[in-house]
Amino acid sequence: MIDERWAQVKRVLAIRLDNLGDVLITTPALHAIKTSLPAATLTLLTSPVGAQVARLNSDLDDVIVYQAPWMDPWHKLPQDSQREQQMIATIRERRFDGAIIFTSFRQSPLPAAYLCYLADIPLRVAASIDGPGSLLTTRHKHPPGVECGHKGVPERMMHEVERGLDLVGAIGLSTQ
Repeated sequence: MIDERWAQVKRVLAIRLDNLGDVLITTPALHAIKTSLPAATLTLLTSPVGAQVARLNSDLDDVIVYQAPWMDPWHKLPQDSQREQQMIATIRERRFDGAIIFTSFRQSPLPAAYLCYLADIPLRVAASIDGPGSLLTTRHKHPPGVECGHKGVPERMMHEVERGLDLVGAIGLSTQ
């Protein structure tokens, strides 16, 4: 059963800001969003390399390319708060009703959640072991032992496909 708040959305922003392969394995979860909310437009906010595969996904209506500074492992992006302010404005102009933030278990969704919060997206869901405060309207926790085991290492690895489907399933979205 779809969460009643999400059943009404018309514009969904999915976020997967890392690599091409990560975007590719988010495909089943993106398909679940589109299947469950067929009248909604689905846009993916992704990295320049992730956009290469995202543009081939027929479930996506649009792709927004963004090089997020928190996803810059080599610190090559110059500090430029104007870049982030421009992205916030771009997202705000699109008037998204909800954002679904996909990450690997080692990444925090909170920087992306804050971007969405500042862009006035009213519904924001992500899996988070950190306390998100008001940044997420739905904080999902994966099954016990998957996210945090001994010393922060998961007791069992949840495949990224399963992780994405578990996240959208938390708000009642599925491929069935």
